[in-house]
Amino acid sequence: MKRIAVLVSGGGTNLQALIDAQGRGEIVNGEITAVISSAPEVYALERAAKAGIPGYVLDRKSYPSSQAMTVALVEKLRELSIDVVVMAGFMTIVTKELFEVYENAIINIHPALIPSFCGKGFYGLRVHEAALEKGVKVTGATVHMVNEVPDGGKILLQKAVEVLPDDTPQTLQRRVMEQAEWVLLPLLRRPEAAPLRAEGGVEDGQCLTCEDAPWIVACHDGMLYAEAPSEAPEDAVSEASQALPVDRAALDFVYPCLPACTAPTKLTATQLKGREKDREIAENTVQPYTHKEFAAPKFLSAQQPLAPAARGTAVHLVMQYLPLDGSAAETVKELLARRIMTPEQAEVVDLRAIEGFLASPLAGELRRAEQVEREFRFSLLVPAGDYYEDLSDEDQVLLQGVVDLFAVIDGEITVVDFKTDRITEGNLQEKIDYYRPQLAAYSRALEQIMGLPVAHRVLYFFGNGQAVEI
Repeated sequence: MKRIAVLVSGGGTNLQALIDAQGRGEIVNGEITAVISSAPEVYALERAAKAGIPGYVLDRKSYPSSQAMTVALVEKLRELSIDVVVMAGFMTIVTKELFEVYENAIINIHPALIPSFCGKGFYGLRVHEAALEKGVKVTGATVHMVNEVPDGGKILLQKAVEVLPDDTPQTLQRRVMEQAEWVLLPLLRRPEAAPLRAEGGVEDGQCLTCEDAPWIVACHDGMLYAEAPSEAPEDAVSEASQALPVDRAALDFVYPCLPACTAPTKLTATQLKGREKDREIAENTVQPYTHKEFAAPKFLSAQQPLAPAARGTAVHLVMQYLPLDGSAAETVKELLARRIMTPEQAEVVDLRAIEGFLASPLAGELRRAEQVEREFRFSLLVPAGDYYEDLSDEDQVLLQGVVDLFAVIDGEITVVDFKTDRITEGNLQEKIDYYRPQLAAYSRALEQIMGLPVAHRVLYFFGNGQAVEI
């Protein structure tokens, strides 16, 4: 039984295809015994854990060079007694040390038809961005052996995927994964794929096989089909047509559960902000390009004032620890002493605005609560149809969020969400409508978790010291 290590760097969709193939019994003479990631806390490691496969991290940032990283990788593979290595979205360049030990035993899948859009710098979404920029009509995926040249090893198998007129890099990436990448790797491990491995010059002994599989794989010379087919008698054609009528219904079949396959399985309350307005704007409208500013390097950010978002984070940090009968200034001093807050954050906190909250009727109402919770995190399953119009309530989605503050007063819940937005005379109602779905999600979660009704949903704007009940 060959021991397989899968190298990953991100979400692990290709890894999941291999795990599923192993679960179906398609990898009989081999077993995935390790998943090694070049980055910590990636979802691929969660996929491995759910499948009971040990996961390991060799953080690329912890090594001074690609060679140092490769040496550590080889040591780990030897330590785990690995026979075959599969690169499944492994976005780290490796050096010769790996190929010297695992010659003709490393397989990679590249999200393009090599030799197009491959080599150094072509990985992840960059591949699909380049394909769309070039205007190609067909792209795909390639399974190839790995050597010291990036994407330069022998090609084992390719599958084409059509590029659609309205494709974005994200939709094209998804379709290449579904139609090509998730098929090619399991296919090459079947005994029927021996002709493909022979084309790539790979010995069957280096591949994983399955004893019982219904696939038919063959390599054909295109010239075999150059001769025109002989004409069949009209009677035979007529009989065949009658015996095998065209099933139009089968050709027009559309998978009824497609929306459930493409919808996210997790939704955060923050994502719900402005959702209804976004839907109204997006309907039958081409969305304009939005310019995104790149963040300043860390060595420069220390020399510049904190951005508005960072200022908001500082205010929320104070509100997380602020006693309702305490002092904003004293709270900031305590957070600095405990090193929970940085001096830069302390400088930008608007103490007057926070003291204004403590003097507000809302704070007075909260002081008489029998229970007050800050930064309350929740995760619960809810009917997907409540948030996605094309899904039914039989489907479920995981709703997650963090409530700034809620209080139980006289057996009822008051939800408070703190906002540091800049408020003007003309944008208050717009802000209220924007945050309304988020507060609704908080209320739903708290009622289900606490078993108490939500009586008040309040937005508190530090920009003008106003509490708005929704």
